[in-house]
Amino acid sequence: MDRTDEDKLVQAPVSVKLGGVDYSIPPLPIKYSLPWVKKVSKILMGVVSMENVTSDNEEAFADAFGEIMVTRPEQLIELLFEYARDLDKESICEVASSAEIVHAFEEVLSFERPLFGMVIRAFRAATPEDDLAKILSISSPSGTSPLSK
Repeated sequence: MDRTDEDKLVQAPVSVKLGGVDYSIPPLPIKYSLPWVKKVSKILMGVVSMENVTSDNEEAFADAFGEIMVTRPEQLIELLFEYARDLDKESICEVASSAEIVHAFEEVLSFERPLFGMVIRAFRAATPEDDLAKILSISSPSGTSPLSK
């Protein structure tokens, strides 16, 4: 959901759905948000550096694939719950889908860094709906949590 200018000014929390349940995530104070954004940047830049890895070098390719499919997503999940300190990570991870986690992370990052949100919205607008659903549900065949049905 797009946030209004008023939402931004009054620091209204961002709303996300995890495991079919709606949650509100308030903004972090700058003391905590700046180090958080630096961690996110480091992880995302690491993914960008893997784009030139080819299948010609099987070991490098396997390492990069493992990073993109396992290590980086786990780190992003940790960062989501580091930001949303009041959420119960254990119970949410029992029921939330990967697509919900990715969407919540995007919402939080867009909240912290509006320019990132603009890029995500442009990407969504330029991507056909079927392709976007495939991208967002890579590890979840249905793209939703069992509880959100």
